[in-house]
Parts: sequence; structure tokens; C-alpha cells
Amino acid sequence: IIKGLANGVANSDQNGAGLNLLNSSLQLINCAFFDNTSLKDGGAIYCENVLFTINSCSFTNNLANNGGAIYSYLASAKIIKSTFINNHASNEAGAVFADNEKLGPDGYYHYSSSDCYQNYFENNTASVSGGALVKKNGQTATFWVNNVFKNNNAPEGSSIVVINSI
Repeated sequence: IIKGLANGVANSDQNGAGLNLLNSSLQLINCAFFDNTSLKDGGAIYCENVLFTINSCSFTNNLANNGGAIYSYLASAKIIKSTFINNHASNEAGAVFADNEKLGPDGYYHYSSSDCYQNYFENNTASVSGGALVKKNGQTATFWVNNVFKNNNAPEGSSIVVINSI
């Protein structure tokens, strides 16, 4: 998916210039996302309340407010053997932002997990925090295994920032 633009009038139309996933499940294998721009969250992909796997995909030169490449909100995500190069967030998480907590209508907090295995993160930037990754509000275990981080940059946490999480 190349040069998607999420710039609609409604807030929901400003997320995920490549894919905007809500209440669903998806598996992406060998996909490429280049030069996508979102005015809000998830330059390439925005996902909310979904189950998804990303395997052997590439994310290059994507731009958003949070999650330059991917913004994951209450999504159970697995990101495997993918590359994230030159993505940017004007706020947090140059490559991937995972917010794993939501207060449900039942009055209880609901949690999800976001796991990353064998990925490559290079030259991703954020203007505030988390040059490559931000994980926020998770009470379930998160696994980040055998990932490579090279030349990512942000004023706080050049590669990874973890907030209120296990």
C-alpha cells in the first residue's frame, strides 16, 4: 500500500492511511507499506479491538501523530520478522504504538497484548518519546524477542518507552 492519506473530517477518518481495522481479525504476510500519512494515529495501520498478525512485512517512510507505522489500541497483536525503516511520529512511537488497556462499558478494564519477534527497526523517530516503540497500559505479559534497534531517535526513549505496563 503506497501513499495512502487519512485526512478526513471525522477523527475516525484520520487514522490508518493504509488500513483502518475495527472489531475484526486479520493476518498480513509479505506486505509493504510505503509513504502513508495519517493526520491522527497509525500512518500505515490503525487497529482497534482486533486480533492480528503481521509477518514478514515492511513499513517505510510512514507518518502519523502517534505510531508512525502502526497504532494498536486494545488489539492482540503479533508482529514477526518485519522491518520498520524511516517512520516518524510527531508525538509518540516512530514505528509502533501499542495501547493495551480500555475501560469497558461493564466498568472493568480490559487488556490485550502486543508481541514482537525478530523485527528490525532502523532510523525511526518520534518528536516526544519512543523512537521505535511505545507500549502503554498493559497488564498482560508482553514479549519482545530478538528484535534489532538501530539509529532510532526521540527525546525520551530513543528506541523503546514502556508506560504503566508489565
